[in-house]
Amino acid sequence: RCYYVLGFPRETKKQMQDTVEFAKSLEVDWSAFSIATPLVGSEMYDELVEMECIEDGPEMWSNSSYAERLYDTPNLSKEYVNDFAYRANLDVNFVNNYTIKSGNFEKALDIFGDITNLYPFHIFAWHCLMHIEKGLGNLEKVNKIEENIQTLIKTDTRSADMFAKYGDLLQNSEEELAAIA
Repeated sequence: RCYYVLGFPRETKKQMQDTVEFAKSLEVDWSAFSIATPLVGSEMYDELVEMECIEDGPEMWSNSSYAERLYDTPNLSKEYVNDFAYRANLDVNFVNNYTIKSGNFEKALDIFGDITNLYPFHIFAWHCLMHIEKGLGNLEKVNKIEENIQTLIKTDTRSADMFAKYGDLLQNSEEELAAIA
């Protein structure tokens, strides 16, 4: 497992994309993407106060989060960073998952089976399961999973929203994953 931090005060979109490309190049099972968080007393906190991106005070102290950016910087909005971190997770851990690409389907089956059990709406996890089952030669399961994904997109708002916002990642990965499985 590797951990990455995105959204430092003066970080650019290109630098964040370079981090994602580096993560994809490593042969690891899973990558965790966190968002740079200004902790009171840290150099980053002082820099953001000086840049007038955050206001020093109790509200900022109690609202810090590693999962969500709560402030804008001159070069990156909080919305962009939050969306980018989520998209990076989908891109690296699902669309370009090393365990699947390396053909370790039994291990991948455990990982993505757990995810679909915890998050049954997660069409990216189902998409991975579909390719895992294809790699294992279980074509009947592949067809059932594909039908399930289509049903989820039509009936579950979380799945539909995920597909509307990030479906381009799935569409771009189809040929590549099909060649591997």
